[in-house]
Amino acid sequence: MSNHNAENDSQGTLTQDTIQIRKGAEDYINCFETLTALHEGNKLGFVKAMKLEIERLRLNLPATESDKALSSIGMDPATIDPNKLVEESSLVHYARHQKHLRFLVKFH
Repeated sequence: MSNHNAENDSQGTLTQDTIQIRKGAEDYINCFETLTALHEGNKLGFVKAMKLEIERLRLNLPATESDKALSSIGMDPATIDPNKLVEESSLVHYARHQKHLRFLVKFH
């Protein structure tokens, strides 16, 4: 009889985990839609991609599940990977400083 109870508890936990993941995926998509609401083409920059990643972690949503959620709405998860976007944002940052440095060197 205790094996049956343990089995039920295990199934209940599995169902609870599944429900939690589904809810997390829904919340994650809502966050994505909020972050991209003002951007045409659902593009995110580094900062907003990081906010989305932080939300994923807050929701305790595995990366595979967030990728599935994004794919379900036609979004390629690779296009909003903060690790891939950091280079672009850093280049813009460095380019801004490069202009200032040129200006200083020119007058020195």
